[in-house]
Amino acid sequence: MAEINEQTSDEQLVDLIRSEDKELYAFIIDRYEKKLKSYVRRLTNGSDETDDLVQQTFVNAFLALQSFESDKKFSSWVYRIAHNLTINWLAKKKAHIFLSEQEGLADSIKSEIDIHGEIANKELSHNLTKAINKLPEKFKEPFVLKYMEDFSYDEISDVLRKPKNTIGTMISRAKILLKKELEKIYGEEYKK
Repeated sequence: MAEINEQTSDEQLVDLIRSEDKELYAFIIDRYEKKLKSYVRRLTNGSDETDDLVQQTFVNAFLALQSFESDKKFSSWVYRIAHNLTINWLAKKKAHIFLSEQEGLADSIKSEIDIHGEIANKELSHNLTKAINKLPEKFKEPFVLKYMEDFSYDEISDVLRKPKNTIGTMISRAKILLKKELEKIYGEEYKK
């Protein structure tokens, strides 16, 4: 059996799982379980079914592992599976993506939407979460992947199966809408 360590890429690990030992899939689960739970929890607003959706993601990914193209990023591929399962679950429940507040949100997004002035981060985080929740789903999804999951435009393009330029446009539009919403809350002094 090949030696697996932190330097073993996901793609190398998938190749080993497919060719040598299916038991190595446990390493994939270890690498992605916490990240996927966080992502799915955000999309489902902390639903009790988060664990079930993540577990189903791992089952579906394992069953489709032979179709994974090793020249692609595994992370984007597995997130796409989680994303699709979650969006389908939300559609069945007739629910929408609704984010709950999280620490550090204001810090990670403040400069991206040109917020001016001194606003307490806790207050800003609260209002920013409310503003994000008002975004149309088509803008919210790429925004969450970019600023909460720290994905690149290429990775978001892979997850959402949309062209990279479209992703850039959607994220830019989301930032414009967020800035407008925050300007409504904080007034004229925060406009450029």
